[in-house]
Amino acid sequence: MDSPKLLPRRERKDWICCTIHRKALSVNTTERKMKSFFSSKTSALDAALDYADKKIPVFPVIFYDTTKTFGSVCSSSSATTDKNIIKSWFTENPAALVAIPTGTASGIVAVIADEDSSFTAKTPCFISLFSKKTYLFKLPEGCEGLSGGERDGLAWKGDLGSVVLPNPLEIIADGELEELPSEMLAKMNEPLEEVVAAQEEEEKRLFRVFRG
Repeated sequence: MDSPKLLPRRERKDWICCTIHRKALSVNTTERKMKSFFSSKTSALDAALDYADKKIPVFPVIFYDTTKTFGSVCSSSSATTDKNIIKSWFTENPAALVAIPTGTASGIVAVIADEDSSFTAKTPCFISLFSKKTYLFKLPEGCEGLSGGERDGLAWKGDLGSVVLPNPLEIIADGELEELPSEMLAKMNEPLEEVVAAQEEEEKRLFRVFRG
């Protein structure tokens, strides 16, 4: 293309406007990528590597659709951002889905809403394998030892928990993770029988996985 200085005045103006527009589109695209939590990759391996680039530890799980149960290739405590390990896992288990640990291991809390719940939040959200809306929040800094539990139509996963991340078609809303609201955190930390029961059930599930 000719230098803008060699173009007639009208064409030079059009050239400048076009250049500015292209730069604006480039900036907007970069901002969208920075604000995107979920991977847009359809391949589990590619998606897992995407999350590893974002410093989110991942691990593979097998989902049996007929029984609606999971089989683990490894435990959630093995979750990693090491790309060599991730490539090995997902190459050896091509049917595996991408999962992440919740709680302090990833800094992420998952909140699952019942079908009749009116709960909503402006944070990344997707439809889980069990057809429930699942919201992902950033664990507040300095908050450790958050257990899983449920109350008032909501369930949540913290330490010892995990969540399977969605493929692009299951995503409802994307963006940066919002910090878990303080009022929700306070409710989650209340000593409830349901919380204790959920934690015990999660520990039993992990024990069954470890025993194979």
